[in-house]
Amino acid sequence: MVAARLARVPIEQTVRWVIWFVLAMLILLVVLIAFPDIVTWLPKSLGY
Repeated sequence: MVAARLARVPIEQTVRWVIWFVLAMLILLVVLIAFPDIVTWLPKSLGY
């Protein structure tokens, strides 16, 4: 909403682009929940 206001474009135009980012974040969230070892890999390799 802020980006649409700053760019002075209708919110309807920005929703088409933003929905892809939201869907990508939701897919990534599902993958990280399904495979938690992805999240903990780096701390484990650093010894934490």
